Amino acid sequence: GHSLLAAQCVAEIELVCHKRISLQGFFQHSTIQALAVYLDLLESDQQAPIVPLDAQAESSVSLVQQRFWLLQQVDVQSPHYNVPMLLALEGELDVSALQAAFLQTVSAHHILSATYQLEEGVVRQVQGRVSELAFLQIDESDALDIAQQSCQVAIDLQAGPILSARLFQLGASRYWLSLLVHHIAIDAVSLQQFMQEWLQRYQGVSVSLPKLQYADYAKWQSQHQPSLDSAWVTHLLQYPALSLPYDLPARKTLSHQGDTASVVLDQSTMAVLKPFMQQHGLTPFMLTLALWQIVVARWARQETFCMGTPVSGRT
Repeated sequence: GHSLLAAQCVAEIELVCHKRISLQGFFQHSTIQALAVYLDLLESDQQAPIVPLDAQAESSVSLVQQRFWLLQQVDVQSPHYNVPMLLALEGELDVSALQAAFLQTVSAHHILSATYQLEEGVVRQVQGRVSELAFLQIDESDALDIAQQSCQVAIDLQAGPILSARLFQLGASRYWLSLLVHHIAIDAVSLQQFMQEWLQRYQGVSVSLPKLQYADYAKWQSQHQPSLDSAWVTHLLQYPALSLPYDLPARKTLSHQGDTASVVLDQSTMAVLKPFMQQHGLTPFMLTLALWQIVVARWARQETFCMGTPVSGRT
């Protein structure tokens, strides 16, 4: 199975059916019929509904946004949490309609025009100016320079804009669309949703305004899951820190410099692993992570430690 898709299914089941199911339970009941029978046996886990905030109410930030804010403050000049995208477009393009559709889509999602202010030790989301789609007619090399340079500059969470967009016209029917947004306001799933809504509006399709904003969820989380972070801290403190035999002293400052090591598994190896994974209810990710943990455990000479993965739906 695909554990990321499974995690999304589990989240959707909880949202619609108000019942919590583990990934293991999801994989163990691998047909619609078996899953339906299993869900009938579970008790309902009805949570308080998320309600829209009053227009004058202070906008909270979620626990995830608090972490992004803190990480950005560690190095305010770091572009590490920029989320860039560059698309090549060809054919006839109505620039004015594209700009209007962009403005409507950004306006519909307040998080894309928000800034973040620290007030009495608490981070607040404040509505800022709605970004517009800039249009430039330049050659390809200049467009590439502008797109690359903008990605390398940290986004100012306090001043904004959180989202910036440029449309470069390179020729009669050649365009590049450049987007840059901070990770505090978007992820891969919401970026896909944003692009879909933008395209629909450009095509003249009516798109309903969202009933809830992300700030509504953040407020709900602060009211109904206030101890979530402290619970995780308490849980993780039970485990010792990982002590690896480094060749060089560890850095005292944060650095994202690293390297990649690739291992290719041939068909004969996969022919052995696939039946093993099916027998034990494992996904390729689960097996790979377990093998990596064994390697790290041997290096560190530790049997107990924590390991996380910076991938949505896996932590």
